[in-house]
Amino acid sequence: MPTPDAFDGDPILLLRQAVAMRKMPVSGFGAEMILDDLEIDPWQLQGKRVLDIASGSSDVVRVLRQSGVEAYGVDIAYADLPRLHESAEQFKAVMSPELKPKMSDLRNEIAAHPNRYVAGSALSLPVESDSIDQVISFGFFTSDPGAHLEFTARGVQEALRVLRPGGKFDAGILLPPDLSKEAKYIETSQKIGKNIRYVIKRATETGLAQEAELIELPHSPGAHRIHMVK
Repeated sequence: MPTPDAFDGDPILLLRQAVAMRKMPVSGFGAEMILDDLEIDPWQLQGKRVLDIASGSSDVVRVLRQSGVEAYGVDIAYADLPRLHESAEQFKAVMSPELKPKMSDLRNEIAAHPNRYVAGSALSLPVESDSIDQVISFGFFTSDPGAHLEFTARGVQEALRVLRPGGKFDAGILLPPDLSKEAKYIETSQKIGKNIRYVIKRATETGLAQEAELIELPHSPGAHRIHMVK
């Protein structure tokens, strides 16, 4: 695959460095909002196997499990739960009071169910090929490393690899309009957007996906959804 923004380093190392430097935000709560943005109805996934990539401290896996879905979360942050909990506590400080108890409950759940919350890189998923019905992700491709095409391409390729034929991949991303005064932020966002559009186009051209599109979400400027069918 041609690389208009080629990155000659190790993207997995880049991901680990980003986590260590806390440049990648830990997902917060709001499973209902995330699933709504991705146009996913948990009840239609009952009995299906779902993978949430870069699930962090979100409650998506738990909400799906409560709906009868065989859901799993993969996040490199699960290799260092104390750091994850520390980041979650920082987020907790700005949460609404009714959500704070859920954060503590989720911390206990992650510790109690290591088979559901698996430590691993989104660029090398510890998951068998052709074994997942639905892959979801929210915010992963908009992290700092996403400005490198190799990062985006490998992330999408891994998501498609683990999907069964006919399985779906939906990822929420944020590509802010050029309203920010921070030139560096705009430049990174533009690179991410270009990389994602390029990878989506190549996925169908090379046969990795039957369908692939980038859909703009109407409620938030710059919010988009990647939708692919293997």
